[in-house]
Amino acid sequence: MFWNRFYELCLKRGTKPNPLAKELGISSGVITKWKSGSIPSGEMLNKIADYLGCSVDYLLGRTDNSEVNKNKQEVVIMDNLYNIDFEKILSDVLSKIDRNNQKYLSEHPNMNTKQYEDSAKIAANICLDILKAYHAELIKNQEPH
Repeated sequence: MFWNRFYELCLKRGTKPNPLAKELGISSGVITKWKSGSIPSGEMLNKIADYLGCSVDYLLGRTDNSEVNKNKQEVVIMDNLYNIDFEKILSDVLSKIDRNNQKYLSEHPNMNTKQYEDSAKIAANICLDILKAYHAELIKNQEPH
């Protein structure tokens, strides 16, 4: 039952089992065992179910409802958001903006450089403040009440 469900969900995602398994760090030898009726460990079943957006019960044939519990899905999404390094992302974005600004300024020598750089920094700081506030709110919502 597991293999049939796994294969079906792979096809629904527009892929085949081996490429999908590779994304999950699963060897082709393990895939061959699954085809022969072997069932993954509990930890691996959870990983596969989370990745495919279904329940372990569906993978194992215990239910025909492939829908994952919405609350569990929301927790996974929140965990992912909680772990995002917003400052690093913004730092990368700001570096790219800075490189583009330098290029723009070199192509437009009559531009008031100081005024242009000041406005870019103000905009960047506003973005950083918004991201920090958003991240703080995510962390606050993750803490037990």
